[in-house]
Amino acid sequence: MIGEPALPVRNTQTGTAPWWVRWIIPAAVIVAVFFTFEPALEADFVNWDDNYVIQQNDAYRGFTRQHLRWMFTATQFGHYQPLTWLSYALDDYLWRCGFWPLEPFAYHLTNVLLHAASAVVFYFVARRLLACALAGVEARRKKAFVLGGALATLLFALHPLRVESVAWVTERRDVLAMLFYLMCVAAYLRYASACACLSEYARRQAEHTDSSGTGDSPVKTRHRRVAYATALVCFALSLLAKAAAVTLPLALLILDAYPLRRVIKPSVEASVAQRRGWIAVLADKVPFLVLSLAAALQAVRAQRCADAFYSLAEYDLPARVGQASYGLVFYVYKTLLPFNLGPLYQMPPRDVLVGPQFWISAALVAAASVAVFRLRHARPGWLVAWGVYVVTLAPMLGFVQSGPQLVADRYSYFSCLPWAVMGGALLTIIIGRGGKRAGRAGSAGSNRRFGQPLTALGVVALLVCLSKATFLQAGVWGHPLSLWAQGVRACPNSSIAHVNYADALSNIAHGKPYHDALRKTTNHYRWALELDPSDVIAWAHLGKVLGILGDVDEAIEAYRRAIELSPLRPGLHLEFARLLTRDGRWADGVEVLRQGVKHHPDDVALAHYLADLLATHPDGSIGVLGNEP
Repeated sequence: MIGEPALPVRNTQTGTAPWWVRWIIPAAVIVAVFFTFEPALEADFVNWDDNYVIQQNDAYRGFTRQHLRWMFTATQFGHYQPLTWLSYALDDYLWRCGFWPLEPFAYHLTNVLLHAASAVVFYFVARRLLACALAGVEARRKKAFVLGGALATLLFALHPLRVESVAWVTERRDVLAMLFYLMCVAAYLRYASACACLSEYARRQAEHTDSSGTGDSPVKTRHRRVAYATALVCFALSLLAKAAAVTLPLALLILDAYPLRRVIKPSVEASVAQRRGWIAVLADKVPFLVLSLAAALQAVRAQRCADAFYSLAEYDLPARVGQASYGLVFYVYKTLLPFNLGPLYQMPPRDVLVGPQFWISAALVAAASVAVFRLRHARPGWLVAWGVYVVTLAPMLGFVQSGPQLVADRYSYFSCLPWAVMGGALLTIIIGRGGKRAGRAGSAGSNRRFGQPLTALGVVALLVCLSKATFLQAGVWGHPLSLWAQGVRACPNSSIAHVNYADALSNIAHGKPYHDALRKTTNHYRWALELDPSDVIAWAHLGKVLGILGDVDEAIEAYRRAIELSPLRPGLHLEFARLLTRDGRWADGVEVLRQGVKHHPDDVALAHYLADLLATHPDGSIGVLGNEP
């Protein structure tokens, strides 16, 4: 609790279990992760950035100086992620060398491996945090921390909200950044432990020597420096994979207060040593804050290059506050009831964000904040969990909005770690109390005989249900058609989901029912346009499908609307011109091509098609051959 004397981080209870007990759980976690995410290993690429980031992108496929320069400077996909590009390059190299038979398998296998490795690191982090928070109370049972840490790990690793980050190849940046993020936290905990041991060493030296200088243990000093340097390097690597870890220094400061108890509440009566300790805790974060600031600036630059930011004219401050309130409630709700998950929850109109949805969410957030604050002395863990959750989620709450998503499952990957730890803490408390009751006479022994098996049964049932739900959700991400069918179910008011589902349908339409399948796609394109009449892609793809079906007049109108909305897309002019020339409207096709070349003079495909028409068409009003004598 804040204000209590600092306690050593290391608790002897966590290290007394046999070695096979300490390592069999990490091995079991790895097996559980691979079993649960097995459908992801069989998945294909999906038409949700995978096609642009992986399939149609050759810039990362190699380790030459040119490739490396691109990886460390690229921002055109809206993220600065050089370490992630390097991992993609390694996957591509292993696939091309024949280590893996299928290209998607190589990328998906790396994602699952990284997630399993993160789960193992999180197990040791969770155990240490539980030992710090519950030392001297529930630590009467040696197995309490082991089982509590195991439950926290499995709640994190096997939850359906993890599927988007693990099964989506484009989101490799999440699982890679998480691995180094947790390694940073683990190293920082060791650093805090070394600091506590040094303080204890200095105190004992002062008690047993007459000299005023106490000195430091050389071994402990070296351990402290190595742990701190390791934490800093891991933090930098996490930021190079994705900027999601920018708030980690604030999260570490919260952990310093509780459960590490390194922060002493300032007071007039505080000693000089206590004040120096407070200053040292803040000084520890300065290098982390410098790295965070650099990563945040680079992330903003990448988003600006991708033109992904929403302006205040599109969504003003009240709308963003409404989005933030909804997001804080959404991830807790989906953690407790992970049903009907989708690849996209599209941003609704402003009126929705400032309507009843906002007021209900804001009220729930305020109530939760007041409740955990009032429990700060009796149950400080809840305040810490809520604080870390809010701090970690803050960059994704919409105050600096980029992209069309209101919320996203992947945003829970970092922010919901505290709730997994709290689940492990609950089990640790139950086991610890069972240990205390075991020594009492009367009916306590009978209660323990029935209580612990029921607890074990409930935990196993919960984990089986989570694993099954995650298994099914990973299968959803196996193919674009299943992914966007679920996307339409999860968010029926999303124009993007309807367009992507129609695209997936059109890509698999073949054989005799080809035209029937294409007719179904037009329905989804039209639904998308009812939701968002300014959706350029919906107009363009609708025009393409209508042209194939022979509805030329409707197709022409769709293309015209698309070009009016976005005249700077060269592909629109080219496809529109081809439709017109196929229908015999040569003059209109030439005019569309000329407009396209005017907007894009460097586009080779447009210029080549225009030159071919002008050079070969016999009509003198269109081509040059008709003017020959």
